[in-house]
Amino acid sequence: MRMLAFTVTLLMFCCLRCTGQQSPILKQETLAYRHPLSGPLAFSPDGRWLACATRDDNDQYEVVLVCDMLHRRVARRIAPPMLTVYSITFSPDSQRIAIGQQDPDVLLWSVNAGKLLHTLKGAQDGSLVHALQFTPDGRSLGAVTYHGILEFWQVESGKRYLSIDLNAWRGWNLSIAPDGSKVAVGLSEPTYSAIEIYSLRTGHRLQRINVPTDNVAYSPDGKHLAIRTEQTLELCKAGSGRLEHLLAVYPNSADRQTDFLAFLPGGKTLVDVTTDLRVGALTVRLWSVGTGQKIRTLRLDPVPDHDYFSCAALSPDGKILAYIYRYQGLIRLLDLQQHEPHELAWQARIQ
Repeated sequence: MRMLAFTVTLLMFCCLRCTGQQSPILKQETLAYRHPLSGPLAFSPDGRWLACATRDDNDQYEVVLVCDMLHRRVARRIAPPMLTVYSITFSPDSQRIAIGQQDPDVLLWSVNAGKLLHTLKGAQDGSLVHALQFTPDGRSLGAVTYHGILEFWQVESGKRYLSIDLNAWRGWNLSIAPDGSKVAVGLSEPTYSAIEIYSLRTGHRLQRINVPTDNVAYSPDGKHLAIRTEQTLELCKAGSGRLEHLLAVYPNSADRQTDFLAFLPGGKTLVDVTTDLRVGALTVRLWSVGTGQKIRTLRLDPVPDHDYFSCAALSPDGKILAYIYRYQGLIRLLDLQQHEPHELAWQARIQ
């Protein structure tokens, strides 16, 4: 039987250009066997695991690779027959990983055992699972589908206990409040977009914020909502939806894509990641939640050969931003704290 080597390379560096200061470009390694990394990307809450999606050996289905960040190796290869993986998230105890794919069902796996625990049955509308998140206590898992269905399951039993038709053309993402009482959902229609907030106890809609949103995130204390619209980055009061700070305005919205939006631990800093679609350049901005002022901007040079940045994830300590170059098959780790070049390359192999 022929044995293929599956290689994943992770590169860690500060930045290629940080506030105008140049640093050396890290040379890419030649991989023995490689597929494009489609994303998504997720850190486990304990920082031990980093998961991403790629193609299998026959280039027919997608597999999820779980990388051990402590021992610098690929620890698990989750390989059920999945056509496309659209969302990945870890449970708060880092023991389970949920996978959303190109159908309404969600796969719940044990990270340590590498075994399927539950197939969480979703609304049979043929819609892919666009976003996933566990509640803070880890007892429930929430999902929003591409066709606008919001669902929640009990993790232990696999039973679905909440299903809400958002009457939306698209469901983009969700963010669960830190106290686990409500969830914010970004959705869109052909004529409008909005953020809707629902009670997880009753399923009733509590609030609607009419903004053309790309992304939404609760702050760790639950007091703020970060909202990326088509042309702006805003910080709002979570209770009232009132605008606190207009952080940024992007006049050429068609040329930009929001890849990631998250608060650092403690909630005092917001990270905003955007891609300039014209040249494929990634920009990372750090913002002060208290003042609304920009703290720092990290800009990376364009990727060659028409590659592009696929997705991003933030480490639980807020120090590392991981992101993917799709066609190069590389996961890069950006140190958000270092101001001088810091490089580390390692290679992990599964036989």
